[in-house]
Amino acid sequence: LAGILGGMYAQATKADLTAHEVSCVGRGDDRCRFVVGEKARLVDVPTMVRKRAPVAEIAQALRNTKRTP
Repeated sequence: LAGILGGMYAQATKADLTAHEVSCVGRGDDRCRFVVGEKARLVDVPTMVRKRAPVAEIAQALRNTKRTP
């Protein structure tokens, strides 16, 4: 589903976007959540997800990541 979301947003905006699932019911989380953004900004997200970082921590890390012009 993350690939579909990333592709849809990338196509709609003509930007280099990707998506990652940051929480998943199938992994025991209370709901499935995704982040969609510029590939360069989301590069650390998969590692954070593998380490089971809380969604709030992932969101804060993304807020602290500079956007590409």
